[in-house]
Amino acid sequence: MKLNELFDLSGMEKNAERLKKNAKRQADIAKAAQARLKMLKAQQQLNDIRRPFQSA
Repeated sequence: MKLNELFDLSGMEKNAERLKKNAKRQADIAKAAQARLKMLKAQQQLNDIRRPFQSA
């Protein structure tokens, strides 16, 4: 293997690692957004249940 091929391979490996980290970060962001949405829906359901009792 030539020296420039080794550098190219090293660059490709670094790029693959960067892409993996980006994908994990995006998955974590999506998971957090889903958790927030679930909490908001639960909060809305709780508010809907409480609403008839507040007006009485």
